Amino acid sequence: MTHVVWITKTVLAWLVLPCIFILSYVYGLDQPASAIAPHLLTACWFALFMTSLNVLVVNAAGTKSPAFHLYIFLCTCLILPMCLYYVLVLFGIRTWANVITIELVQSYIIQAPQFSEALGIPLWPAIPLGLLLFALVYLTTLYLHRRAGADAFRVGVSKPLFISLLAIVVFFFSSQLPGAVPLRNMKVHEPLAMTLFSGRSHNNHYATQGVKTDPQWDVLEEAARADYVSADAAQPKKNIIIILPDALRQDHMSLYGYERDTTPWLRRMGEAGKLIKFDHAHSTCAETTCAHASMLGSRHIREFPQKIFSLQEVLKRNGYFTRMIISGDHVNFYNIREIYGELDDYYDGSMAPGYYINDDQLVLDKTSSLPEWNGQPTFIHYHLLSNHVLGKKFKTHQPWTPFKPYYGITRSAPRQDYTNFYDNGVLQTDAVIQQLLETLKAKGYLDNALVVITSDHGDGLGEHQLMNHTNSVYQEALHVPLVFIPYGYASSIRNDAQPLTSLIDIAPTILTETGIPIPATWKGSPLQKDINRRHLFFMMQPQEGLYDTQGEGRWKYWRNRITGEEFVFDLKADPGEKNNLVHSVPPAKKQEWRDIMLKLMKP
Repeated sequence: MTHVVWITKTVLAWLVLPCIFILSYVYGLDQPASAIAPHLLTACWFALFMTSLNVLVVNAAGTKSPAFHLYIFLCTCLILPMCLYYVLVLFGIRTWANVITIELVQSYIIQAPQFSEALGIPLWPAIPLGLLLFALVYLTTLYLHRRAGADAFRVGVSKPLFISLLAIVVFFFSSQLPGAVPLRNMKVHEPLAMTLFSGRSHNNHYATQGVKTDPQWDVLEEAARADYVSADAAQPKKNIIIILPDALRQDHMSLYGYERDTTPWLRRMGEAGKLIKFDHAHSTCAETTCAHASMLGSRHIREFPQKIFSLQEVLKRNGYFTRMIISGDHVNFYNIREIYGELDDYYDGSMAPGYYINDDQLVLDKTSSLPEWNGQPTFIHYHLLSNHVLGKKFKTHQPWTPFKPYYGITRSAPRQDYTNFYDNGVLQTDAVIQQLLETLKAKGYLDNALVVITSDHGDGLGEHQLMNHTNSVYQEALHVPLVFIPYGYASSIRNDAQPLTSLIDIAPTILTETGIPIPATWKGSPLQKDINRRHLFFMMQPQEGLYDTQGEGRWKYWRNRITGEEFVFDLKADPGEKNNLVHSVPPAKKQEWRDIMLKLMKP
C-alpha cells in the first residue's frame, strides 16, 4: 500500500498552500470565515486533478520519460503563479482593501515598466530572480518525486485498464475545475471568485464595500427619477468643473496653513480672495469608489441604491454635456466606471496608449485637445494622481529630498523621506490644477463657471503607525480639502461659519449654484444655506462611525464591527486623535451614538 500513502501525501501537499493562504486571509485580514469552505473545495478539486495526472504519467510513461519531466515542469508553472497570486491577494487586501481582479492583473502587466518606474523599483532583477525561483521549485519538485521512488505511484492492476480508468478520472476532475469557483462564491468573499467575477466584465463595483444596503433605496431612487422636474431650459447655466486629486490631505496644503509651500498657486488664489475654502470637509470613506459614489450621488454609503441618481445624470437632464477625464484606470480597477453612469464623453488611462495609466500628463494633453467651448452648458470631472503614491512624478516638482515611495507599506512610524515624497506630489498637483484651469480658461470654459476642488480621501503618513489609505478612519484618511472657485460671477456659497461638511454636500451645492432642482433622495446640504444637521457618517470596513457637532466639541465616534472596539475623540481639543475618550465620555452620549449607528447599519 506504499502507493496509497504517497498518493495521499501528494494530495495533501497540494493543499498546504491553499490552507495557509485561506487561514491568513480570514484570520489574519479579518475576511469572512464563510470563504474557507468554498476555497478549500476548489483546492481539493485541483489537488485531486494534479495527483491523478501524476499517477497517470508515472504509470503510462515512467519517471525517466520526457512526459514525467513535462509533468514536473507543469507543476512548477502552477506552483509559482499560485504563490504569486496568494501574495497579491493578501497584499491587495492590506493595501487597497480588496482582492485583486483578473482585469487589474492584465492592466498592470501591460504597464509593468511604467509601474516599476513609479515605484522606484527596477524591473530587470525580476527576470533573473524569476528564473532562479523557477529552477529551485522545479528541482525541489523533481527531488520530492524521485525521493518517493519509482514505484510510489504505481498500482498493481492491468496497465491498459488502469490507464484508461485513470484518464477518465483526470478528465472528470479537470471538467469539474471550472465550475469549482462559481459566481455565488463572491457573496462569501471567496478570493478566487472575487478575482474572476468582480471586474468590469461582471458589472460590479466596490461602492458599498461589500455591505448589503436596504432595497428601499432602489424604490425611492426610481421614484425620484420618475418625479424629477428639470429647470427651465431657457435659464442660463454655469459650466461645472470638478477637479479631484486622489489621496489629497488638507493638512499638507499651504492653502490651509501647511508650513511647506506645497500649493503655491492655490495659496495665491486664496490670498487674492478668488476662492472659497472650507476647513472642516470630510470624506465618507477612505477609498476611491465609495467616495465618488457618495459625492456624485449625495448620500452616505449605507444609503446607496443599485443605480445612483447622480449629479452627472441630473446635469444631462438639464441640457449639460457631460465629460470625465481620468488619470488612472477606472475601467479595470474594480469597475469604478460603472458608478459614473451614462456620459457624453469618457476618457481614462486605459484609453491613452503611450502613457503610463497613472500619469496626469495624459489629463493635461487630453484637455489641450478639447474643442473651444461651444456655448452648451458643460460638466467636466477630473481625477488626478500626481500626489497618489502610484502617480507618475515629474522631475520638475521634487524640491524636497531625500524622498522614497511607500506603496505597499501599510505600517510605519512617520519618516521624512515618505513625507517628502508625498509633499512633492502635492506640489505637482497644484501645478497640474493651475495648468488645467489656464487651458480651460483659454478655451472659454471658464467664462461663467464653478470650479470645485476636493479629494476622495487622504493618506496615512505614519500617524497612528499607518500608511496609505483604506485601512483606517482616522482624520489623515478622511479630512479633505474643499474649495470653490467661481469664474465670471459672484457666488452665493457661504463659509463664514465654517460648518462641518462632507463630500455629500458638493452635488447639492453645485445644483443650487446653477439653479437646478435637487433630487428628493439626496442627503447632502447646499452650502449656500445654513446647515442644521447634527451628524455626518463615514465608513471603511470594518469600521463605521459618525461626527457629532453637538456642544462645544466636535465629537467623532466609530466602532470596529469585527473586534467590537470603540473610539471617541474630541477633534476640537485633540485634532491628532491621540486620546481615545471611550471610557470617559458620558455613557448616555455613547449609547446615543451606538443607537444612531445601529439604526443606520440595519440592512
